[in-house]
Formats: sequence, structure tokens, C-alpha cells
Amino acid sequence: MAAAAADDHDLSFSVDELAEGNIDWYAAACIYVEETSVLPLLTTGSHRRRGFRGTSRLTVDVSTAAFCREVPNRQMYRYFTIDKPPLLSVSLDYIYDNNKNNQEGGDGCDDDDEEIPPTNLQIQFEHYPEEWPATTQSSHLTWLSTKCQNVMNHSLFGSITYEIIQLCEHELLNFWEVLHQTDDYRLILLPSKMDNLYHSNVGVAINPRTKALQGLVRSRRDDEDLLTSDAEYADYRVANRNERENEAAQRSPTLQYAERALLECWTKLYHSTCPICFETTRCDMGITLACTCFFCQDCLPQYLHIKVSELDGYKRNPFKCPSLQCRTELCLEKVVKPLISNEDNQLIKRWERNLEFPPCYVLDRCPSKSCKSNQIHCDNTATNIIGDANNKEDEDEFIIRRTSNDAKNKFIFCEICDKVWCELCMRRIPRNMTREEHLAQCEIQQMTRFCRRYLRASDEMKLKCEEMYPWIVAYSRGVQDDFGVTAWLLENGQSCPNCAVGVERIEGCFHMTCE
Repeated sequence: MAAAAADDHDLSFSVDELAEGNIDWYAAACIYVEETSVLPLLTTGSHRRRGFRGTSRLTVDVSTAAFCREVPNRQMYRYFTIDKPPLLSVSLDYIYDNNKNNQEGGDGCDDDDEEIPPTNLQIQFEHYPEEWPATTQSSHLTWLSTKCQNVMNHSLFGSITYEIIQLCEHELLNFWEVLHQTDDYRLILLPSKMDNLYHSNVGVAINPRTKALQGLVRSRRDDEDLLTSDAEYADYRVANRNERENEAAQRSPTLQYAERALLECWTKLYHSTCPICFETTRCDMGITLACTCFFCQDCLPQYLHIKVSELDGYKRNPFKCPSLQCRTELCLEKVVKPLISNEDNQLIKRWERNLEFPPCYVLDRCPSKSCKSNQIHCDNTATNIIGDANNKEDEDEFIIRRTSNDAKNKFIFCEICDKVWCELCMRRIPRNMTREEHLAQCEIQQMTRFCRRYLRASDEMKLKCEEMYPWIVAYSRGVQDDFGVTAWLLENGQSCPNCAVGVERIEGCFHMTCE
């Protein structure tokens, strides 16, 4: 600490001793010993006071801070680092009251004087980086002084000076918006209007949105295995990736972090219009799909909810990008399911299972009498644990399903007992029997005659038959309906040669595509 020379006629005290005796200042001065100085203070008049002004010069570390600013009218941003760090001068005044001590016959130094806190502060920039906007320098100092003044007003004695110096050193860069921050680095967004910047092309120019969306598209193609296996194209992609990595490696770690942070936070920098409600909002307040289309937080989930309610009419993924110019298929696991409710997720789960193992609507219970599902039917015949085949809300309760989604497959199984039957002849199918082997001995005509005789029988005979075959009620009714549909189809339409689904041409050309 260097003491300024003082006139003995005006000053009857040693400023060095006074400063060293002040615990609040001396504790901070010991830490910043090479960056502090003291000057004597003396007030004249009827109320004489003496004291000192302690000054700390702080070089703010910006080695781990990157800065970025918008390039006006170009939708681009430049990111850069500071060559010469900012230099702050923080001056604090410590004033002692001599009148009290003189009246008491003291020597001018009271024991309490050792804890005198600062009463005034001044902050100035000794160096303001030319990369920063000059128009914000005064407001920057006002903002920082206000925060320091709050510390002086609310902190305890003995630590105020150190807290103020620490605040100036660590909070200076928080004047601007911290766009992104990690344990080691931070990216700060400067105002887009940079006055007359000393050179307009400072830093590295980048369009974060374009580059980030290109990465989304590449990621989607990798996930969907849409990349061609052509060796030449694969080599081209590897060469491009290596070129980008080599170019990035030549920059400093701080600049490398700045580019990664811009690509990660690009949604905070741009606005987009939702094609559903046509409202413009900041991109981080909406949802950007892998196809690069943007939608607001309310519209896309509502659209997906509507598509979930229409699932029963689809055999393929019906979820597509709502944009009419895009219509890219949306991934169920990564896009659709995280945006919808638990109820809708259960509907999708049921739809996926129905596609893999379609329900068998001609049976309302397991044909095996030993199956546990039949015990519930016996306990409460009015309650059907499988549900009504015509009630779509009960489809998730079906326990009888086909063994595959092949329309030509007629093998069915019970989800509870896991036994397999033929839907046409209702004979039990051994595990090692193939469909071709069973078709050679399938007696569908015999089961058809049995159902017709049951439907024509008297009520007494029906009851005896139902005691032996409880499943015959629903099965015979389903077979009768199937007969009617088959007869109508033969007369008015035809079966699809691919999936065997009945189709009828109402209008248009004769060309039809199986989905």
C-alpha cells in the first residue's frame, strides 16, 4: 500500500496506520495487495473529520467468457472473445469522527474506529473494451454502483469492502444477458447495435438456426436409416465432418464453446410463426420438429390429440407434420408420446397391440373351460371381462387375439392361458403345427353347420349347448354376421389381393393402393 504525502499542518495522523487499523479495508487489501492504494482525507469546518480513500484496481478475467451479437438484417450472429480485458477502479471512503474523541480527551483513535465501514464509493472504467458498445458504458457503471450500494446498506461490518470488490470482479459481465453458462464457460449476448464498431467483421459469423436445423435433419436421417449406403456418399459425409472438426479445432476452447452454445440456444434468438394458429412467438416458446417445422406449445399437442382419437381408422403411423408443405412422418417414441397425455399414450399402446395382434371379435371368452377368464363369466354372467365387440372403449380388454396381423392367418390365442385355436373350425392347435399343416385338415364346413343348427334350435336345446360350449353364443352370432358380409362382398365388391380386406369402389378410377 502506498500512502500519499500529506501536509503536517493539515494532517496530524498517519494514513498508513489508519488504513491498517481498519479491519474492513485491511482484510481486502491483504488479498489485493498489489492492486490497492490509499489517500488521506480531511474535512474542515466546525465538524472536523479525518479518514482515507482506498482504491482497488481490478482486471476482470474474461478468458472464459465469449460474447456474441446479432448482425442486423442478416439473421446471423458473430461470436468473439475480448483481446484486452476491462480494468475497473473501485474507490471507497472511510471517514472517522474526531470531535467525539477530542471532547473525551482521546488521542483521535477509538477502539470502535477499527470497524468503520466505507461511507462512499466511486467506480470507473480505466479500460473499457472496444468490442463492447460504448453507449452502455455509463449505464453499466450505474448498474454496478447500485449493486455495490446495496451491499454497503445491508451487509455486516468487517466484510463490506471485500464483498464489494468481489461483486465488481464477478458480476461485471452479468450486466448483459447470459445466454448460456457451464461450470467453465459462459456466452454473453451483447446488444445488436454496436455503434461504429472498430471493424465490422469482428468474430466468427454464423447462422445458429440454419446450422442447428441442419444438424436436426442429419440426426433424423441417421435415426431413420435414410442415408444411402453408397460408399462414395458415405466418404463425402466423413470428409465433410472431418473438415468441420479440423476447422473448429484451430479455434480457442472458448470460441469452440461459443459455437456449441449458440447452436444449443438458437431458439432464444429467433421468432417463428405457427402454421396452425399463425401466431409469431420466440422459438424456445414453441416446438421445433426434426423436419425443421415450428409449432406453438398449444397447437401441436392438440393436433396430436385429435389424431389419437382417429387411430382406429389407420393401420400405419398416422402422425405426420401438420404443415401442408411438409407432411413428414413423426416418430412415435421421440415426438408424439412425450407431447400427449397419459390417456392418449394408453390409446396408442392399445392401437399398436391391436395392429400386431388384432382382436378376435367373434369370441367373447376363451374356448378352454379351464381358463381363469371363464371363472369370472361363471361368477357374473352379466359381466363380460372382454367387453362388447361393438364398444370401442372396451377393446383393450379383449383377451382373444390373432397370432399375427396377417389377414390370411386364422389362428387365435388367449392372452390369459396362451392356448391356440383355429378361428374357422375351433379346434385346438398344437404349438409345433404350421398354418399350412392345419389347413389340410381344417373342417370349416362342419363348424358352419353346427352354428346354423344352434341358431335354428329351440331355447331348451340352446341352453344345453351353451352349458357345454359357453363360447357358442357370441361365436355363432359372429359367424352369421360374417356370412352376411361375405355374401354382400361377393355381390358388390371384392377382397384386396394383398391384405384380404373387403373393398368397394364408389367412384373414381379402378386403381386402388393397399396401405
